[in-house]
This record gives sequence, C-alpha cells and structure tokens, in this order.
Amino acid sequence: MKRKHDSTLNNHTSRQNSGRAPAQKKLKKIIRPQKIDGVDLRLVLDRAVLLDPPSFGSLPPSERYYRIVWWIEPGGKEHTSVATQGLPNPEWNNKWTVNLGANPPVEALFVNVEVLRYNSKKNRCDPGTSDNPSIGEVIRARIPFPKTLDEKVKGRYELVKHDGAGNIMPAGDIILSMTLETYFFTSKAAGNISRPRIL
Repeated sequence: MKRKHDSTLNNHTSRQNSGRAPAQKKLKKIIRPQKIDGVDLRLVLDRAVLLDPPSFGSLPPSERYYRIVWWIEPGGKEHTSVATQGLPNPEWNNKWTVNLGANPPVEALFVNVEVLRYNSKKNRCDPGTSDNPSIGEVIRARIPFPKTLDEKVKGRYELVKHDGAGNIMPAGDIILSMTLETYFFTSKAAGNISRPRIL
C-alpha cells in the first residue's frame, strides 16, 4: 500500500537541514528595586475645621489663636507650627520632613497631634506645652502612619477633647497629608541623595 506524502514532516526536516538555529524567545528584562537607604516622613499640615463655635466660652473670636504641636509615637521629637487666628477653621499650611532611618517599623508608629488654643493674643507666640497656663484648651488626635512607601495619604482625622467631667468629646477635625518618601545615596562619599519612586 502506497503511503501518502506527509508535507508537514518534509517541512520540518528541511528546516533542520537548513543549518539555521531555531528562533529563541526574547527574555523580558527584570527590573529589581534599588536598595533603600532611608525613609523620610513628609507631613503637610493643612487646616482644622469646626474647632470652636463662635459662642464658645467667654473669649472673643478675635482673641482665639491656635497652634499645632505634633510628634511621632513612640519617642519622637516635638514639632510646632506657627500660631494662627481662625474661627472656626484655622489654617497653617506648614510642612515638615523627618528622617526615620532605613527600616522604620511603620506598622507600630503613630502621629500624635495637639491643637492648642491660647487664652490671649499676647500669648500666641509662646510655643508652650499642654501644661502651660496660657493655653485655654488642648484638642488631640492620634493618627496611624501610612503603610505604603512613596504614596501620599491625605485625610480628615477626628479631634477629641476632655470635658470637665473627664469624658471624651468630639471637637472638630484636622486635615493633613503624610508621605513616606524613600531615598538612596547615589554617591555616599559625595553625600548626594536621590529620591526615586521605588514602589
């Protein structure tokens, strides 16, 4: 019985006999992230809203000045804003950059914020602390750190205060943004720093 001609087999054989190597697939280039030398916290303080109603207390609205004190928990240095007048929505537009080292435990870090209201115009330039008698009221927030590097997180966070009976009451909101900015040293000897968007 005569076998049928198999053109597929002949074509395969002719390619093998041509002496040319079969085409190879192009490999995709794998780009690996650069080693991070450090992380900075970039915090931008925008404003607070609904801190005090106009009828609150005996202090006239024109004499109400507000200052922000914030720090990183645990064990961070205190940072202080300028004092600003504003009722009920004071604005600061202050910016800070704080170095956190190479491997900050961001899951365990918080930003503590205190809004200090001063009793008089004369005392508004006194940075003070929450124990300063010139400060009429302290309003607080405890804000968790961002969990993603190089991504700006902006939010409106609830402020609280203690009433005379020791109860915690809502007291407006603070609006701010935070970014964990990564960087690496392009030349450690020269001290040059580059801040790429790695993640």
